[in-house]
Amino acid sequence: MDKVEQALQLLGMLKGKEITIKEAVAVIELATNVPELVKETLRRAEERGLIKKEKRKLIVSDAVEFNAKIKKVKCESNCRRCGRKITNCYFIVLDSELGPFGSECVRKLKLI
Repeated sequence: MDKVEQALQLLGMLKGKEITIKEAVAVIELATNVPELVKETLRRAEERGLIKKEKRKLIVSDAVEFNAKIKKVKCESNCRRCGRKITNCYFIVLDSELGPFGSECVRKLKLI
């Protein structure tokens, strides 16, 4: 799965939520930090009807189904997003696993 498709699935996990563009970019950056791919992800998400722009917010469609899940395991690691030491690791399971992430980062990104 390419990085843009992975990022689209991550956005799909936010179904039904209203988010800012900054929050959307933070979620997309779990899959890629390449600015062109971030822009491409937002463009494709809008084309596919995954997101709808309203003023300065994005509404994530609740009609789109993705098979992404969050898996929690005990571990001793560092959060992939913020670098903090963590003992409860959260992995985002798509076709492959992304992580580990700490609970604070997963909550901040509205994934749980």
